[in-house]
Amino acid sequence: MKKILNKIKGFFKKSDNKLPKCNMCNKIKTFFKKIDLRKWFKENKLLSIGVIAILIAFLFGLFLKSYFIAATINGKPISRSMVVRRLEKNQGLTTLNSIITEELIRQEGKKKGIKITKEEINDEMTNIEESLKGQNQTLEEILASQGMTRDELIENIELQKLIERILADKATVTDEEVQKYIDDNKASLPEGTNMEDVKTLVKQQLVQQKISTEFQTWLDSIRKDAKINILVKY
Repeated sequence: MKKILNKIKGFFKKSDNKLPKCNMCNKIKTFFKKIDLRKWFKENKLLSIGVIAILIAFLFGLFLKSYFIAATINGKPISRSMVVRRLEKNQGLTTLNSIITEELIRQEGKKKGIKITKEEINDEMTNIEESLKGQNQTLEEILASQGMTRDELIENIELQKLIERILADKATVTDEEVQKYIDDNKASLPEGTNMEDVKTLVKQQLVQQKISTEFQTWLDSIRKDAKINILVKY
């Protein structure tokens, strides 16, 4: 009980723990400043329990207010549930399908024993940062412009690498294909270009093209075989 009393008293003494400005808050604050808390609680044990419970509930409600209210307009609250309902109505099905696709990729990767290591992800992040640095941009700037967090980018990299591994046998590129691409686009190559570097880049590009082509067919196939129960109608 002493610990609780000290915390309550300390709460109102600390300048960095002020309650929001309202009549009720000021009354509570004045009440606890005027009285000897220990004496009052000792003489009114039953009442003190009720006061503590009400106070805790009151403070808890203040701190959790933002979890339920998204905004207020001239005092009228806009609930977070209203925002969520609107988002679900407009983008619910698209978002759900995207999440289903991501989970199918992860499950298929796990089934095939494919694991993307932190080193692989870190290497890819480094490559991205180095590439952006050459364009006088930073990763943070690009993420901010896309409304994406670093964790979301890492998740996307992991999914992309899973897809590449899963479809690796369908995305093989031969030396003949690489050379044909170079021959067909020779006019666009700058003079003095290192051909070995060009071949490496062309091969990577052709692999990505084949993966993109095969991905939807593969996804349709595993989605057809998966047991997917959509419980919400959008």
